[in-house]
Amino acid sequence: MADTGAKYVTIRSDLGDVLALPAQRKEELSGFGSKEKFDVDISKALVEVNGFESEVEVAIVEERRYPDKAPIAIVGRNFLNKYFITLNGKEICIERKENF
Repeated sequence: MADTGAKYVTIRSDLGDVLALPAQRKEELSGFGSKEKFDVDISKALVEVNGFESEVEVAIVEERRYPDKAPIAIVGRNFLNKYFITLNGKEICIERKENF
């Protein structure tokens, strides 16, 4: 799932554990329908969507803060901004921007 309002690619902490992503720093974020801020670990990971990949920062959110109905990973602006993406019904066109 993509979220054009999300600053980072976001994953649930149990996926971060499986991928053994080391926390590089902490950051205070809000989201998932709440304005309350909370700390998340920020790491780096290689993210691939439809054959397009890029190493980006990933926000690792504790399971208790992650909604049950949300997908285990959400693609945010730090990945999306590297591409021109056109959604036209069932047709999806992705092109990498030149300056990335």
